Amino acid sequence: MIELLVVIAIMGLLFTLILVFLRDARIRSRSARRIEDLKSLQNAIELYNSSYHAYPINVDWPNRTWDCFNGGDYENYAPGVAPSFIRQLPHDPMSKSTCPAGGDRAYNYFYISNGQEYKIGIQVPNGAGLFENCDHGRSLGLEDPAFLCSSNDPAWAIYSGGGASF
Repeated sequence: MIELLVVIAIMGLLFTLILVFLRDARIRSRSARRIEDLKSLQNAIELYNSSYHAYPINVDWPNRTWDCFNGGDYENYAPGVAPSFIRQLPHDPMSKSTCPAGGDRAYNYFYISNGQEYKIGIQVPNGAGLFENCDHGRSLGLEDPAFLCSSNDPAWAIYSGGGASF
């Protein structure tokens, strides 16, 4: 009887460890995808700039335009970039087609540009999980200087030289 209880306890422990490992693997995968998405979008925006000698201006300048933009521009938050310079504009793996109720834009990409400078990024919570929080982005050199991890609106970002302050 005691042997059976020991086997059940060991199996329960192994099952718990497997679940934790799978959850962490999904989180790491989403984090890696976000970084790849930001870099792919940066490449597409730079290609756009080399063709038109300006960066695409977002429809909501001087504010950030979100990939969950409630004004109906979800598929074109960086206008003119897709499909000519990137097949499709990326969307965060955790986002939906519209911003969640209450305006919480966590885990949605944003773009802002005045035509001469740009910033692309993602709003992320701080302290939510090892790989999905702002501090992880800071460790990768992606902390948004205008929306620091210590702020109420922390973000990761990639930007042109003058876009850091957007």
